[in-house]
Amino acid sequence: MHFSEIEVTVDGAKAAVTLNRPDKLNPLSTTALRELAQAARNLDTLPDVKVVVIAGSGRAFSAGADLASFASPGGPPPREAADAGRLMAEAIEAMRAVTVAKIHGHCVGGAVVLAAACDLRIAADDTRFAIP
Repeated sequence: MHFSEIEVTVDGAKAAVTLNRPDKLNPLSTTALRELAQAARNLDTLPDVKVVVIAGSGRAFSAGADLASFASPGGPPPREAADAGRLMAEAIEAMRAVTVAKIHGHCVGGAVVLAAACDLRIAADDTRFAIP
């Protein structure tokens, strides 16, 4: 599985989904939200995968919505961009495998929704949660 804003690895019964734009604190662009939903659907077709850990690379889980991507010319209409978040949460929540959010640093807005869609959440002592 190849994605542009997330990384997906599978090792036997365990899979890892990593938000991979650490230079921007792993923002949730429309692309990232769609990739998360697609990764969830793809992993759900692998019967050997029993646990999926969702994390962020670098110093944060995710700083939340990538507002620049939502407002960019030629980008998706605001309603479609917002719907991508709902579709992502539904896909993560519907997974058969146990999902674990591995949270550190910032977990803001849509990232809180992503973490809440997981079955379990583990947060480092330095985690800062916010819903603007």
